[in-house]
Amino acid sequence: MRAAFSHIGSKIWCEGNFLTGSLICAALIGRRVFILAVAVLAAVTIVKRLRYRHEALVDESVVCVPATIAASSDAEFKPPRDYRAAAIADVSALHNALRRAIVGQGNAIEALMVALIAGGHVLLEGPPGLAKTLACRTLAGSIDATFSRIQCTADLLPAEIVGSEIFDQRDLSFKTRLGPLFANVVLVDEINRAPAQTQAALLEALEERQVSLGGAAHRLPEPFLVLGTMNEIEADGIYSLPAAQVDRFLLKVLLHFPSRCEELEILDRFGGGLAPCVKPAVSIETVSGWRGTARTIYCAPRLMEYMVALVRATRHRALEGGLEYGAGPRAALAILAGARAKAMIAGRVYVLPKDVQSIACAALRHRVAFADTFLLDREERERRLSDIVDGVPLP
Repeated sequence: MRAAFSHIGSKIWCEGNFLTGSLICAALIGRRVFILAVAVLAAVTIVKRLRYRHEALVDESVVCVPATIAASSDAEFKPPRDYRAAAIADVSALHNALRRAIVGQGNAIEALMVALIAGGHVLLEGPPGLAKTLACRTLAGSIDATFSRIQCTADLLPAEIVGSEIFDQRDLSFKTRLGPLFANVVLVDEINRAPAQTQAALLEALEERQVSLGGAAHRLPEPFLVLGTMNEIEADGIYSLPAAQVDRFLLKVLLHFPSRCEELEILDRFGGGLAPCVKPAVSIETVSGWRGTARTIYCAPRLMEYMVALVRATRHRALEGGLEYGAGPRAALAILAGARAKAMIAGRVYVLPKDVQSIACAALRHRVAFADTFLLDREERERRLSDIVDGVPLP
């Protein structure tokens, strides 16, 4: 019994609640034994990290390949002469509209544009106050789309987001009242605070673009874009997102604090308390045309083999023990859609290796799980993921 409680106390400590775990372990197994256990755990952690770095250096599959990719000529990836691609539209108007309202956060702005063109959803992870809500609202206003915000809490019910049927006593019939999910751009703020039944209600909307309500399927408006935000600082009242749900998101973007110059610009722009005025830069019909154009962008078979190799490299790492599980086939589809959108933003009708590399980490980071996640900070997880991506040579 004492050994069982000791294991429980150590488990609590490993999950991050250091104070509670320390008190339990110290009370049950003694202070000296607890100090010895901590020393052993620290030694094991150091050995694991040294072993991983050693494998990264000696493994033949992990090689430095940026020079190999750079040596490839862009002409190798151009479409054949008989390939018919749609004319590339200019998307700079939307980009300029987002830049006027948002200071910095270039990776978030680019991810929003990629998701909008590719027809996917985005997870935004970062501390509070980094303009996540402002970016989502600005995107909706820039394309003249409907916008709604869902603030997730522990008691949020599925009917509060998808809608419900209400009995009308005047004509003795049920009438459908649609929820805030029926909008072009939906901000699901702090999505990991919603309970399991509410997360399940989002699955159908994310993948099928419809909601089953009252025995009937209600189509969501087009375009439909869900932007989920996550706060990495607080751990209380947080639910782990199911792997099946996060896999429905096209990209996951990590937001960082602004630089000194950017923070001074924020004070200069918004110090007076005035919200930025957002005017439509493009129409919804234009965005629908962009999506059709992006699907016609040429991707060479060699690059498709590269995308598959990137995804399979995560599974190979999982077999070695570095990852708990690797990415599935939907990750390769996300990389392809994101790379095509990146090529369209750059004004090209064909995909280049740099498009694939620039989108790979954002498409993979939420589709893999490290075996020792609780021992790794965000920077270490990103470094390991970058090692996997950089270690895959271009076929």
